[in-house]
Amino acid sequence: MKFERRRTEAREVSAGALTDIMFFLMLFFLIISTLTTPSVIKLFLPSSTSKQSVSNATTVVSINDKFEYYVDDRLTPKENLTAAVVAAVEDKNNPEPVVMLRADKTVPIEYVVDVFEIGKKLKNVKIFIATKKGS
Repeated sequence: MKFERRRTEAREVSAGALTDIMFFLMLFFLIISTLTTPSVIKLFLPSSTSKQSVSNATTVVSINDKFEYYVDDRLTPKENLTAAVVAAVEDKNNPEPVVMLRADKTVPIEYVVDVFEIGKKLKNVKIFIATKKGS
């Protein structure tokens, strides 16, 4: 018995549409991954050119070059800083309290961290660092 082989045409799969779909999926995931940020402390960068406003009901904590703390323009000793910030935040009667930290650029980071520790204790307080507008 002799079997004959049939000649078949080579079949192809067009991959053009597949590469387009893969490109759009990759682009989609890249865009989505840049939009989602992990839970981080929001900071304004020094010499920022962008403008972001903060609500009027803001408590201001200032640290000058002599390492003195001021809560809403009142000189406050370091040991009373937590109580002064709590009282100032409660006086504003805001459901989402905001503390604006203004520190001289010569102030060591440990003084800034002290204010952030107070915000961590209060839990629902948002703390922002104020900067001057850059050119």
